[in-house]
Amino acid sequence: MMVDREGTQQLRVLSIPGRRHAQNSYFPLLWRALSGAGIEMISARSLAALALKYDILHVHLPELLVEKPLPSALIGGAPFLAYVVAARLAGKKLVWTIHEVTPTRPHLLTRPFLWCVRKLTTAYVFMNRTSEEEFFKRNPNERKKKVWRIPHSSYPVTKIPPARRSEVRVSLTLGPDCLAVGFLGEIRPYKNPAAVQYFPIADPQGRPFQLVVAGDFHASCDVDELEAMFGMIDPRRLMRVGGRPSDEKLSELIQSVDIVFMPYLRGWNSGFAMFVLGCGSRLLCSDLPMFRELEEALGPPWVYVFDHKAADLSEELAAAAARIARDNPGSCDIARLERFLEANTFERAASRHADLYSDIIGRRRNPLPPLMT
Repeated sequence: MMVDREGTQQLRVLSIPGRRHAQNSYFPLLWRALSGAGIEMISARSLAALALKYDILHVHLPELLVEKPLPSALIGGAPFLAYVVAARLAGKKLVWTIHEVTPTRPHLLTRPFLWCVRKLTTAYVFMNRTSEEEFFKRNPNERKKKVWRIPHSSYPVTKIPPARRSEVRVSLTLGPDCLAVGFLGEIRPYKNPAAVQYFPIADPQGRPFQLVVAGDFHASCDVDELEAMFGMIDPRRLMRVGGRPSDEKLSELIQSVDIVFMPYLRGWNSGFAMFVLGCGSRLLCSDLPMFRELEEALGPPWVYVFDHKAADLSEELAAAAARIARDNPGSCDIARLERFLEANTFERAASRHADLYSDIIGRRRNPLPPLMT
């Protein structure tokens, strides 16, 4: 048990997933920030977790345990529910951060499993207004519980110098006067890769749009169909980058293109959009609630939203691309983006989480000294 300098017992939080999550850096970054905010973080694979030696159990994405065929769902879901019930009977509080309002791959056990988790939950954390509103529209009885809104954090990014940006663009065979459009990250059906083929050839001033598609196909994709679609695009304006880019490589790609294209078909929170903004890059996104909120917060020249359900998608994208090509970020725009990112660091999120935890268990939190800059 950890005690702070004034002799007060520190809050202890078991986070699932924890700091060793390999495929999403959000969790280790949040873990580290929470530790910096004075929270004692408990590993799921520890004696403290087994003996319920903590105050708060904080879960993210529990639905992933049961969005599987029935045998695997039973193996993952039943022990988890049993553990949570034991924790709640022992007086522990359950906090659930809602990443997705609706199950993305519902199977037989998904809905009853999530119903059980809701009944056991003490407090909810939402990352934006629209996911909160939609969740309570679907689950009105949960409104009586404690609710906090903590925006998705902006990822720390190492900015590349202009010389490195030029090197990356040359390696992608991008023309010196083109506007590079990136469709980046693992290719999944919900990211709507088919929309890439409708991107205009050039802006109203005649500058060509060149397309950069980076990332492997997810197992859920119809690879033959997508390869046929990409094969219909003029190879002189399409650069393919295979493999799963590391965060560092992805950051370089984002900073080297002019627009990141996110024509998603669904979703309630987008960490990738926050990553792109952290890179100081511009976004063209589907007209989904999560992207509309980003547009409200930042607006052009950083975030543009288009109607992904438009009858003529080519015309819709041409109009959106023309707006982007016309706007250039100025010093005031850059300062506005920096203020937005600073307001949504992992350290700020950790402080908000710590306040929530303290409120739940009725303990006043001792403020930490200000961060040195």
